[in-house]
Amino acid sequence: MGKLKGINAAKGLDIVGGNAALYQRLLKKFNDNTMCEDLLAAIRGGNAAEIREAAHALKGVSANLGLDLLFQRSQEIEQTAKNGEAVAPSDPLVSALAEESAQTKASIQAVLDNPGLLSK
Repeated sequence: MGKLKGINAAKGLDIVGGNAALYQRLLKKFNDNTMCEDLLAAIRGGNAAEIREAAHALKGVSANLGLDLLFQRSQEIEQTAKNGEAVAPSDPLVSALAEESAQTKASIQAVLDNPGLLSK
């Protein structure tokens, strides 16, 4: 499989039992949702409970789809919030999340536009 920034397609396909059509549907559903934006909004709002909840949700979905960059970043943000530390919009974790979200969503769109990328 080709290198798609932010996507571990082999892992994601393994989780769905090798069903490429299902994996593509799940990737599309992820690309159509606002989980990353919801987390960024929670961070801008400064509510620790909302940050933890949004980070936890993103962490779970990204883990199940093999979206390793987003999994790692959301895990770090969730842990920071759990530790009672502030997660400010200016925090490097937040800018990394925004950048990695854009990169991952672009890779997902590439897969949706060209499903053959999953088998290369």
